[in-house]
Amino acid sequence: MEESLSYSMTDLVDSARPAREDPRVDEIHRPAEGFKLARTHYRLRDIHKFKGVEQLQKLLAAWYDSFHDDWLPREIDPWTLKNIGLLGDVHIVDTRGPSSDSWWFRLYGTGSRFYGGRDFTRARISEFDIGTYANATRDDYSTVVHTGMPKFQFLHTMTPLSVSNRYRLILPLSSEGDLVDKLLVAWSYTRAHPID
Repeated sequence: MEESLSYSMTDLVDSARPAREDPRVDEIHRPAEGFKLARTHYRLRDIHKFKGVEQLQKLLAAWYDSFHDDWLPREIDPWTLKNIGLLGDVHIVDTRGPSSDSWWFRLYGTGSRFYGGRDFTRARISEFDIGTYANATRDDYSTVVHTGMPKFQFLHTMTPLSVSNRYRLILPLSSEGDLVDKLLVAWSYTRAHPID
């Protein structure tokens, strides 16, 4: 189930293209910064096969239940997020700008602060301290904005201070029917520990 293919930066598939049927790993490595990111993309329909993502499964079900007349959901009620147990592990990204460089975090959940504990609420994605991570995040978010389809991934990040493994669910939201103007991004951590 977690079999994946490796790609170098030059082999990465255009982010606007739909995900392949097989999961894949995109590895980005910047030794000078001491940062590594590996992303594995999974089919959304396989989310039930993974352990430890029950909250993400419930969130996905709530997102589907929020459709009205085949339009994308406007929002997910904060009480729903609280009842699922994800309130601190989400962020909301405003994607109304002309390009991903202008997209910003309306909310950056307190449980999502993995790099130095910084709160990115009201910050642009491009303000991430690690350019490599900002670029990968913009690519993933752009795919969801342009396709209107959710994305389910596993991310492995390593900094000089810590290692983090987590699943990420990116859900499109729309104030105007089918034009994606916000993203709801939720996390489920599987392991995070300091490097000895």
